[in-house]
Amino acid sequence: MDGTNRSDRGAIPTWSSDFEVAGVADFDGDGKADILWRDQETGKNRMWLMDGTNRSDRGAIPTWNNDFEVAVVADFDGDSKADILWRDQETGKNRMWLMDGINRSDRGAIPTWNTDFEVVSTDI
Repeated sequence: MDGTNRSDRGAIPTWSSDFEVAGVADFDGDGKADILWRDQETGKNRMWLMDGTNRSDRGAIPTWNNDFEVAVVADFDGDSKADILWRDQETGKNRMWLMDGINRSDRGAIPTWNTDFEVVSTDI
């Protein structure tokens, strides 16, 4: 988009119907949106690094417990690359993956939080 005008359009490659889009954000820091795919049944994850409608790179990222879902993709560590916050809504457990493109650069648990709450993201 260019403001309210569509500047270009195109089809992106077809992908397995087992996978759903789990997040769209700039994972490699090139200023262009990339696509995180997840098969919630198996816990398998895939990343497509995009250049407009063209896939510039792709790869598997680690499989993760299917009790966890992608809660938010956002730049949590300030490196201009999106990271992944995982949440198990049943238990309130949370995990953070700091990403560098299709590579996980770091990971860890963050505090468990009340299951009555859901995660939202904003830049304040």
